[in-house]
This record gives sequence, C-alpha cells and structure tokens, in this order.
Amino acid sequence: MVEERNLQLIVRVLTVGGQNLDHRYLLPSDDKEAEEIVGKLATMIARAMSPKTSVLVWFDNPLIVYNPDNILGIRTDLVGSEQEKRAIGAQVKMKLGLIL
Repeated sequence: MVEERNLQLIVRVLTVGGQNLDHRYLLPSDDKEAEEIVGKLATMIARAMSPKTSVLVWFDNPLIVYNPDNILGIRTDLVGSEQEKRAIGAQVKMKLGLIL
C-alpha cells in the first residue's frame, strides 16, 4: 500500500504586467506518477522561457494560457512536510533543473 502524500508543487508565473499567478499541483503518492507530472511541467516551463518559442503555453489549477512574450519568470516551490519535501525534492530539482 502506498502511503498518502500531501505535497504540492506550486508553479508561480511572473508576468510583464507585474502579476504573480500561482498554479498548484498535488503530487500523487506514487513516485512514477509524480515524476510524470513534474516532467510535463518541466517541459512547459522550458517552452515558456525559451526565447525561440512563439507557441502559447498553459498551466492548470487554474487553467491560464500565456503568451511567452508576457512571461518575465517562473518560480517553483514545494509545499508539504519537511520529510515529504526531502523525500521527493531532490527528484523534482533534478527534473526541473531549478532550485526549490
């Protein structure tokens, strides 16, 4: 039986208009499922921050579609118990290539 996890990954988008918009993702207890979610988010963040892209990007929870030209930066945070953050935080950092 997989132990229930209460860990959220927050993707915070800073726009050129000065808005900070949060998108919250509950990471499942299954590590493979959590890694899949993080992988998809890493791809979307890379696409949003690439100077070569002109494709619209989106994040869920709430669903917002962004024009990459209007994104100044993206920050990620893990919210949960310190034990949960230590357990999966290294995996998330490696996948996203960001400091949490």
